[in-house]
Amino acid sequence: MPDRVLLLKNRLFFHGAIVVYGFACLGAQLLLLRELSVLFYGNELFLGYSLGIWLLWVGLGSFLFRKYSASSRGPVRGEEAPVFPVLFLTLGLLVPFQIILIRLSKLLFGFGMTSGPVAMIFLTGFLLFPVGSLAGAVFGAGTVFFKNRLASPPAQVYFLESAGAILCGIFYTFCAAGRLSNFASAIILSALVLLVNVPFAKDLPKKKVFSAAAFLVFVSLVLLAGLNADRFSHRLQWKGYELLRVRDSRFGNLALTQTGTLKEFFQDGLIASHFPDPQAHEEIVHLALLSHPAPKKVLIIGSALTGELKEILKHPVRAVDHTEIDPDLGPFLFPFLGPDDREALTDPRVRIYEEDGRAYLKRVNGLYDVVILNLPEPANAQINRYYTREFFLEARQRLSPKGILALKIPSSENYLPSQIAFFNRSVYRTLKTVFKEVSLAPEQSLILLASETPPELDPETLAMRYRERNLNNIRVVPSYFPSRLDPARIAFFKTRLEAPPLPAINRDFTPVSYLYLWRAWLLKFQSPSDFLWLILTGFLTLWGLRTLLKTRRRSVFIPELSAIFSLGFSGIVYEILLLLVFEATVGYVYWQIGMLFAAFMTGLSLGSFWGQKIFAHRLLAPRKISGLLCLGQAGYGILLWGCILGISRLQEKNLSPAEIAVLLNLLMLPAGLIPGFGFSLLSRSSSAGNLYAADLWGGSVGAVLTGLFLVPWLGLANLAWLVSTGLIFIGILSFLPFRTARNKIFVSS
Repeated sequence: MPDRVLLLKNRLFFHGAIVVYGFACLGAQLLLLRELSVLFYGNELFLGYSLGIWLLWVGLGSFLFRKYSASSRGPVRGEEAPVFPVLFLTLGLLVPFQIILIRLSKLLFGFGMTSGPVAMIFLTGFLLFPVGSLAGAVFGAGTVFFKNRLASPPAQVYFLESAGAILCGIFYTFCAAGRLSNFASAIILSALVLLVNVPFAKDLPKKKVFSAAAFLVFVSLVLLAGLNADRFSHRLQWKGYELLRVRDSRFGNLALTQTGTLKEFFQDGLIASHFPDPQAHEEIVHLALLSHPAPKKVLIIGSALTGELKEILKHPVRAVDHTEIDPDLGPFLFPFLGPDDREALTDPRVRIYEEDGRAYLKRVNGLYDVVILNLPEPANAQINRYYTREFFLEARQRLSPKGILALKIPSSENYLPSQIAFFNRSVYRTLKTVFKEVSLAPEQSLILLASETPPELDPETLAMRYRERNLNNIRVVPSYFPSRLDPARIAFFKTRLEAPPLPAINRDFTPVSYLYLWRAWLLKFQSPSDFLWLILTGFLTLWGLRTLLKTRRRSVFIPELSAIFSLGFSGIVYEILLLLVFEATVGYVYWQIGMLFAAFMTGLSLGSFWGQKIFAHRLLAPRKISGLLCLGQAGYGILLWGCILGISRLQEKNLSPAEIAVLLNLLMLPAGLIPGFGFSLLSRSSSAGNLYAADLWGGSVGAVLTGLFLVPWLGLANLAWLVSTGLIFIGILSFLPFRTARNKIFVSS
């Protein structure tokens, strides 16, 4: 009886350790991805790439440690000493140091400089390697360790790891995001890993050494927290600027810096505004309001606290509404604003709504004379959703008969590079599909004024209204109008914008403007030598993977590994597609990403659990199981394709963002269900380390291709259809009588 009690206690403790491992892995992944999003300006395409690189390193670590679970040779109660707790303890300590390393990597680019795509690709791989590979090594060693100690099958370890990830996603979304900084969350995560590892000391041959190592980890965490390493690393991250304030809110990373007398406000590393700089705030506000004969009610979406509100209130308006989704933004900026900007915030005509701009447009009933879109260039999906046909339709419904929608995009004064021209054309053509009139004010930035009736942009009329409204500006003055609204320049730009070939229309689920701006960004950094190094690295990586996976007998096709690779590939593609759909419809994936990941891991966990209860492997060969799994995943992909098309129609029916968020979380469940089910079934006849590596490497390839190439070129719905077609092909191929590999690592029935 005492032995049974001891066995039960050991089983509960060991299983709890795997749950904590799953919690720690997803926590580390979320924290590192958030830090990288600041380094890469919140670009979701690089978020997908970063996710892919993370899976690549985790798969590599799992593969290398699939059979090795001993840290030293020698009997310890008749067994080898396990390496699992040592690796796990190291993983916990590494996370906060990795966050510091990511922040310090910004110093490589120099003051005020941005990194190019090739630098981002290499740097992401380097920064994610230590924690990612170590996380995979812990799983690879853990499966063997728990199989030896408790006879736990790999599928059970997979299930418990997924359960820990679910808990982490829920905790992160509702407890950590926006309440704790990334660094504080990393310290808590490391302390949790340290706590769960202490009882493992009794299984190690050198207890004192392990205890000393655990104590060293504890002291390191105390020093990191006590010496305020968070603040110190942020100062180094923004070296060259005077860092005034930084905060991780629920909707992004906020940073306020100062250079001389000018303050710069950054969101996710992308500059959102700078102040005090009246000239920068005057153009779009005064051109839009002066082109309307009597603007009484104005809506501004985007940056407004640092100068735009003050400029709007110079006009005889009755009401100014401003939407800002992040409630932390006002308190964050208010102490550093000038007296005029603070006074504008307390003006009785101003109302600030803490919600997404598109959600506000759907629910509000009144009409506006002028709607000003004052956002940065659409360098990520969150901003691009304000430059799509769907948004323009929503804005048109809230404009009065002579109402004007005003927006500003990057351009060029005299010469338009091809990719910038395509980007300008895409936004212009998308506006033209919604509004009858689209007027231009070209210069370094292109101001577009869209309405159902022609805006009054005659320089003399604007100058007359300027004087009637008693304006006192610095840049937008009567002498400014003839040069900015020169008919010859406008005709030149209009000819360029309407010249063939015509670009595609920018839509929520086909973000072509995003693609054109992405290409323009590539042109700034394109270097043949850089891409030569990239190709060489890709070749060496493929050669290394081939060496790792090389078998003693050549095989034309291995259905089980091919199926798991395909399921991992499709699962991560579907996951990223749903993340982008969430971003395009709801608009704040930054803090909800933990819940979406938790929904995906719930599917994996349920699939793994049910796979342990199903005895299909006794009735069907692994080859046929592999084919059925691929066909099942293809069926889900077709369902997802239909749902993506359906969600675009649901938006037109004013379905609330909360309802769409619930729907997308539910859709995330089956994305992981079949991959988890397949791993559980096939791990009974194949090496768990091989399958886990194939699963993660498939996910890695899928994430990299989806993030960098497939989404911009194909759009969301078309990509879901293409992946489903590929799965059908792999599924059919699995039923054909190809010769399979047999060796000591992988045995096929």
